[in-house]
Amino acid sequence: MHDITLPAFNALLNYLYSGVVEITEDNVVELLMISNQYTLTHLQEQCECYVEKGIYKDNAAYILEMAHRYQTHHLRTIAMNYMLQQVRRSSED
Repeated sequence: MHDITLPAFNALLNYLYSGVVEITEDNVVELLMISNQYTLTHLQEQCECYVEKGIYKDNAAYILEMAHRYQTHHLRTIAMNYMLQQVRRSSED
């Protein structure tokens, strides 16, 4: 695990031992990467839920790219739907 910060690693260890994880803006991408890499499905779902709650027009493209990189179909769908809604809204104006 080379590409992970110490706080994210500690959050992962806490999750592995207790089943509880504190997902934050600072660790969500790393935890999503690790959950995908090691097939930690429940952790991945928790990360996806956290990201989904924070989607907005300035980060939707980044979330789509992240979803593609970490193979998260759910986030990909959320980001695409959000972007489509934004296009529809702007075309109605």
